[in-house]
Amino acid sequence: MATWKTAAKQRIAIGGGLVGVPRLDRHRRFWRRELPWFQRHPEWWSLTISAAAWLVWLSPRSPPWPGALCRVAAPLAPWQAVLNLGDPARISAWIGMTLAMMMPLAAASIRQAAFLSLWRRRHRAIGGFLAGYLGCWLAAAIVLQGLSGAAASQAAAGSVAILGFMTAMIWQLTPCKARALAECHQTRALAPSGWQADRDCLLYGMQHAAACIRSCWALMLLASLTGHGAAIMLGATGIAWAERYRRLAARPSVLALLGLLALQRSTAG
Repeated sequence: MATWKTAAKQRIAIGGGLVGVPRLDRHRRFWRRELPWFQRHPEWWSLTISAAAWLVWLSPRSPPWPGALCRVAAPLAPWQAVLNLGDPARISAWIGMTLAMMMPLAAASIRQAAFLSLWRRRHRAIGGFLAGYLGCWLAAAIVLQGLSGAAASQAAAGSVAILGFMTAMIWQLTPCKARALAECHQTRALAPSGWQADRDCLLYGMQHAAACIRSCWALMLLASLTGHGAAIMLGATGIAWAERYRRLAARPSVLALLGLLALQRSTAG
């Protein structure tokens, strides 16, 4: 039985007689077809982590993450709500929510970081990217926690939820949102090796996170203000993914948010 190398040589030899087809294109198509899927998609393990976070979040036996994020014992000032994030349960909850909601949005950039790096260090490049990306999102969680905690302690739950939906819908229609969404597709040159490569991967993750935070902060705040319900989190993640990878326009995204508002009010009532 011929090995895969022998089969490759035979295919290339057969294709050598084709007229008008560049040899480089034939080789590229061959390797794209023959390589295993997980080698062509080195970001697979980061998406696996995100899927595991969703399973833990939605599981009936999951840790009390939504309760940890929404627990407000007494009216809190914004600075008190920020300090309250130091609770280990809240920290683990924010990490879980960030892994579940934000990791799928960065899939293309994670893959780009791997392809811009040397083959032998592509997974190390992904790790550096995720360190910068998730680090910035956890820093943003401090601000979001302060806003949501202060709002939840000063107003009724229904009013806070409507405020979150209105904020998200208005933000979807602003030019600042459109610019931030466009910046989510920017790339960055990466050094081939050494500590410079690790630095560039870290900075690339931070650069992408900064654009992602400006684009999605209202959706994350909405999820926080509505109690981190599964339907709202899945809906907000779907809207963010569709507008980034399927070019969902601003008005359809607002209509989708109105549908989530109707669903939230019906379940709350």
